[in-house]
Amino acid sequence: MTADGVCNTVLGQDFDFLHHPNSTVAKDVRAVVKAATLRALMPIWYWRIPVVGQYLDGYGWSVERLRRIIQDTIQSFQSEKRQDDDQGDDPDDNDNTYLKKIMSLAQSESNKKPLTMDRVVGNAATVFIAGTDTTEKTLVQALYQLALRPELQTTLRKSVQDFDWDAASMDDFYAKIPRVKSFLQEVHRYFLFPLMFLETNEEIPFRSATLPAGLQIFVHIRHCATQRDRPSKGVPFGPNQSHPQVFDPERYLVYKDYKHDESTLTCADPVTTSDSAAFMMFGSGVKSCPGRKYSELLSYCTLVAMLQTFEDIALVPNSRDQEQVKLIWDTVCLSPDRPLHFKFTKARK
Repeated sequence: MTADGVCNTVLGQDFDFLHHPNSTVAKDVRAVVKAATLRALMPIWYWRIPVVGQYLDGYGWSVERLRRIIQDTIQSFQSEKRQDDDQGDDPDDNDNTYLKKIMSLAQSESNKKPLTMDRVVGNAATVFIAGTDTTEKTLVQALYQLALRPELQTTLRKSVQDFDWDAASMDDFYAKIPRVKSFLQEVHRYFLFPLMFLETNEEIPFRSATLPAGLQIFVHIRHCATQRDRPSKGVPFGPNQSHPQVFDPERYLVYKDYKHDESTLTCADPVTTSDSAAFMMFGSGVKSCPGRKYSELLSYCTLVAMLQTFEDIALVPNSRDQEQVKLIWDTVCLSPDRPLHFKFTKARK
């Protein structure tokens, strides 16, 4: 589902991964994400071996097929643009995709440093690949937590049930879903990313040593965000005064008055309330994820739509899903150690 959303946003194409999870493109996306994670953990850069290095983990074959899809889309866009120019037609601003936007930037006369075609393809491939796995894991973990907490599900559903998609702007949308935002931010903080790979861009004093510029660093961000004895000052305790070691869906909620009036409820942005290691799910500095806003918006929209559509989200009765699942490191995120089976009961109109 998340891969379908990414492809529609980036390329303007629907590969229908939801009904064809074993298609060649779907397999290539999974292969590239897993290979990229493996490379990040390997002490030996085997992929730099001449000729064969790119293909030892299957990355080379898969990424080449994905690049061809992106290049074909670029050629189609360029052909449409030439046709519009020849006919004197204005481009359709309502049909912009991410790829079209960066292509326009690459060809802009006002751009002092035009993007090369390789960078255009690279930007599109980054969102195409990175936006699927993290968003998928976020939604799966969110649905699992809702299935375990019926009372939370009821509270979130009540908070969004009257939201009108057609009458609201983007600002209205964010303003009306503080509880959903806080819940998903807490899912990010508590469940998803065990480690983050960073690189120093300058020398950093560390205890009695100095970390040189260009050093690759592994940061155990889940420990920083959830440790018991010395909790990070960057994690808010929230209205419930919950310790960072506890999962609290209301942690980022802020009331503007002392009476806790629901109409004054807002959601704090973790970027401004967290220190550098407490909330680093989307990286930091030059290693920041370029698709963060898109990933968050896709998660918010999907969860709000599901809460409005279904009156109950539960685990399938009498299945192993009723047992406590364990979190394992799968690609770049923590995820359940086995497939989960949900039962969705559609709301009655």
